[in-house]
Amino acid sequence: MSSSSTPASTPERAPQPQKALKYRYDAFIEEWTCEECVVMIARKPFAEGGMRWCYKMYEIDKNGKHAPGVAKTFKDDAIEEGEGDEEIAKAYFDEAMTQTVADSFAQQWNQVLGEEPEHAKLKCRFLPVRVMQFYGKSGPRALCNCEPYLQGDYVKHNDNDGHVETTLEVPQAFSHFTWEYSNGLILVCDIQGLCLHGLPLVLALRRPRVRAGMCNTAIDRVARPLPGVETTLQTRRSTATTVQALAWATSGRREWKSSCRPTSATPSAG
Repeated sequence: MSSSSTPASTPERAPQPQKALKYRYDAFIEEWTCEECVVMIARKPFAEGGMRWCYKMYEIDKNGKHAPGVAKTFKDDAIEEGEGDEEIAKAYFDEAMTQTVADSFAQQWNQVLGEEPEHAKLKCRFLPVRVMQFYGKSGPRALCNCEPYLQGDYVKHNDNDGHVETTLEVPQAFSHFTWEYSNGLILVCDIQGLCLHGLPLVLALRRPRVRAGMCNTAIDRVARPLPGVETTLQTRRSTATTVQALAWATSGRREWKSSCRPTSATPSAG
């Protein structure tokens, strides 16, 4: 067999800078913004999940500095049969939107905790997820989700069926907090996280999931009204009773604005 037919013997071409549009969602004003950027993305994935491929990437700013990140694309078998380009594009925007909505709750959670030093270890944040659309490509292959690269092992803390995977109380308390603070409209769950020394707990949604208590929640793919919300919530109550923020959530929940609720507005990716 010739060397040209053996993939292992063929050196991988270095990624080249390419222009793209980066879409960012603001959960508080329910709007998407868009800006041009330059990125380099590896040609082969370095990791994979149940639904997505993960590629190393760098975003290059105007001064030539390279910010490491991760680009994620859906696997072919993660796409439901019969879904067209529009539905697949919507999945990428829903992914970014859901993660951003979860982070808007994390900001409220951190605000409720205040600046007391003893509460620092209870704070959390979610990785910002954007949608990248590459010039010169069309359809779903022109899109990916991107997020900052953080080194470390992500640990699964809970799922969307009421199971608790770790003894760390912050993720469970946070899930319960979102339900209380939103007056029973939203429950953020299926959470994994990464602890960074001296910094707030970094959380991410495994399969971006915001469970809805109301049928008009518009993130159809990842936040459909699902059975078992009460079971999930009961688990959060029983495992997170020592975190004081839960008590504070009840008094603060009326401040939660309807503008924090996710909407279905998706910018044209054409």
